[in-house]
Amino acid sequence: MFKKLSIAMPLVQGLPAEVVESLLNGVLEARKEFEGEVEIHTCVDLFPYDRARNFLFGESLESGCDLIWCLDSDCLVPKGAFTKLYATLTSRSAQAVLAHNYMRGYPYVSSWFSPLGDTFVHSSAGSGVHKIRSGAFHCVLIDLKWVKENMKEPYFKYTPHKDEEYRVMEDAWFFKKMGESSGLVLGDADVRTGHVYTRIVVSDKTIGVLRKLQLTALEEVDL
Repeated sequence: MFKKLSIAMPLVQGLPAEVVESLLNGVLEARKEFEGEVEIHTCVDLFPYDRARNFLFGESLESGCDLIWCLDSDCLVPKGAFTKLYATLTSRSAQAVLAHNYMRGYPYVSSWFSPLGDTFVHSSAGSGVHKIRSGAFHCVLIDLKWVKENMKEPYFKYTPHKDEEYRVMEDAWFFKKMGESSGLVLGDADVRTGHVYTRIVVSDKTIGVLRKLQLTALEEVDL
């Protein structure tokens, strides 16, 4: 189905050492499991991130890639991540499949969003594949050919919200446009990444302790 894979990584100079091995293992796995060509596209310290992501999508499209695996430089990629995401994308005819990850900072909730009435709420799951509205570009596999045929550039935009105190992040902008074009976005909770933040990994194993520490700190401040 897909002929050419782009592994797109917007890197920073302060790349955490903890992620290097997992990113390299992820690249090796994709190269082994994907039957077509594999290319790596990167940029360094290109901010804000809408510029970096637009650049990487442009480079990948120009190179003829029809599938793109986006990995952030603070992502601990679990073993088998690409294989599972690819199987979900192809078997369910999805346009994007996101791995599960927790946001950095209290209350350390999932980055996935799902509709609830007239609004959107954080959604999470311990396992399985779920239809979601959007999420972070932490570890996501996307049908790039579909994007090219159904979405208009710029694909990413970091823009002010109608409430000027807030900003719409570039990943939310992308998934909003994908949804408007009837793209199917799935979250695969069986692919669970770690999120490195000031040398703290936010994952299933740590969120309980992190939440407890935060609540303890708030209680001490109240006193």
